[in-house]
Amino acid sequence: KIISLLILQYAGKSIKIFNYSIQYPKLLKGYRNIVKKLNIWDNQQETKVYWNKDIWVGSSETIRNNKSIYFLERISPHIPKHKKLLNDTELGYYLAGLIDGNGNIDKEIGRITIYYDIKDISSAYMLKEMIGYGSILKIKNGVKYVISNNEGILRVITLVNGKLKLKYNQVIENVLTKNQLVNYKWNEIEFKKGDIKDFNNYWLTGFIDSNGSFQIKILNKLGQKLPEIKLKLQISEVPTRTSYGVENREILEEIRKFIININNDKIITVRGGGINIGIRKHILDSGETSLSYYWETSSFRTIKNVICYLNKYPLQSSYKYINYLYLYKAYLLVQNKEHLSIEGVEKIKKYKKNMR
Repeated sequence: KIISLLILQYAGKSIKIFNYSIQYPKLLKGYRNIVKKLNIWDNQQETKVYWNKDIWVGSSETIRNNKSIYFLERISPHIPKHKKLLNDTELGYYLAGLIDGNGNIDKEIGRITIYYDIKDISSAYMLKEMIGYGSILKIKNGVKYVISNNEGILRVITLVNGKLKLKYNQVIENVLTKNQLVNYKWNEIEFKKGDIKDFNNYWLTGFIDSNGSFQIKILNKLGQKLPEIKLKLQISEVPTRTSYGVENREILEEIRKFIININNDKIITVRGGGINIGIRKHILDSGETSLSYYWETSSFRTIKNVICYLNKYPLQSSYKYINYLYLYKAYLLVQNKEHLSIEGVEKIKKYKKNMR
């Protein structure tokens, strides 16, 4: 079968057509080769690729009309500054992401707990200062931020109203049906669930701060002069289901779609579009097994989209932000093709070594 590729380099200018003969058993491999050829076709003109029946079409005019940040702009060489949350709306979305990721609302007394790595203790105190209630307690390998008084619980629930995507039912069943908030007239306020497809806010930042990690992989392969460089965001230890039986893979799929299509254009992708969702088995101290999902980027294109998002909605975790900056610097080297030189690889190795 012959697949034709038609590339519109600039509107009204030259048209390039490529033909590829692909045997059916090698169809997916052929698609990947096509994408690779398109990516290296012209280092100066970055072109978006669409699947349209029998042809892939790339159009710079389409991108300009849509004001895309996806394949249109190069990532700025200026390292982004660490920006704090500005208001209760931003705080509410961020807090909802934290609770959905690594928080809990106690079913006995409605106590709200958010867990932190010990390296991130400063972020716990920052959140406590912004909310105005609660206490920080040390636990094994970390700390927990606990809010147990009625005023503090009401403050948090007010902030996350309409923003929680996964643990909405914990609020309904563990807090709103309890008597401790009756005196605060909470029963007169309608608590709403967050839109599972809305990520144009700080929710995903909070989710990444709770369960995310930034990784630089340097893979040496036999017969190759230079190692393969991989830049990853991984979100791990996401339970397969909530305590209420809600399937959590759905939220990971929606995050995948959002990151892949961050410019709001519909693109058909091969093998998940550069993002993998997998499942891991954990052996508990009791000997029982537990399953959890992980979500990770697997291409430079998708890590670029993550950077685009986080430049708009910056991380609040202090140590994860530092790791993100090293990944950001590594991506700049990749963007300039410096990872294809020995000097560039050595720089990336230093960035990896400095990550916490």
